[in-house]
Amino acid sequence: MTRKKNRLATVEALYASRETTAGRELASAETTLLQSRQQYQLLIDERDRPCNPQTNLGVGGLQNRAEFLRRLEQAIRQQQLVVERAELELKAARQRFVHCRQRTMAVGKANAKRLATQRSRAEKREQKEQDAWRAPGRHTEAGEP
Repeated sequence: MTRKKNRLATVEALYASRETTAGRELASAETTLLQSRQQYQLLIDERDRPCNPQTNLGVGGLQNRAEFLRRLEQAIRQQQLVVERAELELKAARQRFVHCRQRTMAVGKANAKRLATQRSRAEKREQKEQDAWRAPGRHTEAGEP
């Protein structure tokens, strides 16, 4: 019985450890997504920032601005893909966490049920021993029936 007790406690600790790890991964995925979204928004803001009309750019300046905007659009598309990947990773991390949490709770319930059963059996055994001791015809130390 002791070996089974130790095994269940070990399994429960293992699942709790996995749940903790999954929780850390979930937090990391949330942080990554937040940072990716912020970077994406910075790129969008830069693209949407108006060019100062008082600046005389000239033909070369306009060509440079057009090239800059073309590369900026490329960076925005790439960052959008990064955000989408981060969202998928967050979803997967959340699912892993939920799965680990459910497993931890299931093992915890099983362990609690086993402990309750053991306590109940021990109490019944003690009650039987007390009843047997107090059975009719059995004398106490004082010699009274």
